[in-house]
Amino acid sequence: MKSLSLILGIIFSLFMTGIADAECAWVLWIKQQSTFTEEGELPRVVENWELIAAVPTFEQCLTIQKILFEHQKTIWGRIKGAKVTGVDISLITVNFEGGGLRIIKLNCFPDTIDPRK
Repeated sequence: MKSLSLILGIIFSLFMTGIADAECAWVLWIKQQSTFTEEGELPRVVENWELIAAVPTFEQCLTIQKILFEHQKTIWGRIKGAKVTGVDISLITVNFEGGGLRIIKLNCFPDTIDPRK
């Protein structure tokens, strides 16, 4: 009888873990990677991640991602000498006259994932 209780306890805990994972929050992250090239030197890359928002559902995260995507395209498009390309709602590239490049990635991840690691 103890073994049946133990097995039922393990099954119940696995089931509850699955439910908890299904109910996780969704986090919108932005990763900005800039490449600078100065005359006579190797390119220098600077990268940073920033947490933008945490919301209960993936759909809400995607909605915020779409809004931020359009905002980023507009802001970077105002810079003289910048050519902005938006691939989809998760990737923007900005090419600068003179050789600079910025890559902006927007991603929704479950709150159990930290993309900086």
